[in-house]
Amino acid sequence: MPNQVTFYKQLINKGLKMTQKFFNIKESCKYLGINRTTFDRWLKIGLIPAGYPVSENSQRRVWTKAKLDQVENSIDTMKVTR
Repeated sequence: MPNQVTFYKQLINKGLKMTQKFFNIKESCKYLGINRTTFDRWLKIGLIPAGYPVSENSQRRVWTKAKLDQVENSIDTMKVTR
């Protein structure tokens, strides 16, 4: 699967290790304790950073645990209601 190889090469070039856990949208919502609508709204306003693309031609994205932890810290700092 050349698309996945390309994807992992891009992540490595960005300083990410392949051993890190990646979360899709459903897993990210569960990790943050929010529903999909809230996730989409927070993504649109920039509270959640744009994820990493799975492949060059795909709209699908994934997030790392580190990025989601940053969102958690932002939520706690700003006292955002879930």
